[in-house]
Amino acid sequence: MLSSRSYPGELAFRGEVAERYDEWFKTTQGRYAESLENELISQLVRDSPGETILDVGCGTANQMLLFSSHGAKVYGVDVSWDMLRIAQGKLGAKGRLFLARGESLPFRASSFSQVTMITSLELMADPVAGLKEALRVGRGEVFLAVLNRLSLSALVRRTKAQFCRSVFRRVRFLSLWDLKRILHKALPPGVRVDLTWRSTLFAFPLWAKGWCKPLDRFLTELGSPFGAFLALKVKVLK
Repeated sequence: MLSSRSYPGELAFRGEVAERYDEWFKTTQGRYAESLENELISQLVRDSPGETILDVGCGTANQMLLFSSHGAKVYGVDVSWDMLRIAQGKLGAKGRLFLARGESLPFRASSFSQVTMITSLELMADPVAGLKEALRVGRGEVFLAVLNRLSLSALVRRTKAQFCRSVFRRVRFLSLWDLKRILHKALPPGVRVDLTWRSTLFAFPLWAKGWCKPLDRFLTELGSPFGAFLALKVKVLK
């Protein structure tokens, strides 16, 4: 079910950008990236039956479909009506979608078992406010995944964006230490958290072949912070 709410600002992804968004995941690079990203997400997000998950910046619902396939009840928020329209066509009755800003979520406190923000925090005008909202509407668990500022991929994408039209001109690439600073500002005074982080896609986009996966997985387990896809799980301690 798609619930419409007015959004006063400019939509981040619309028109042709939204229509072409999923095409990249059909390429060799896209399939490789999605498979390793989903492996990492599945390690850190509890998406079993009984879990309620809000995906902030859900885009075309790729992660919502992943969570739903494992039994979780899923909800999604995005600022782009065009992206949500595509998401609705893919989700059907498997989840609920809302047009809203991540910095102002239309939900009561503690509404969801977990909140995920997957490559959305770096696109927000105010990431601290966005993370505060995620902590407010969740019940103590927030999963963050961003495009890593300290990766080869960020260097390649930022360089290309200087010479051609690219959505990556809008992206605020973030490192693990950037995420920790944002989290520190977003947390209420005196609240303690447990942090678990991983990254993957270390030579991406230069290496995106099946034979590269064992090396990527090895570096992920080793704890290297330089993968293109950086994930941080935040658990508020009681």
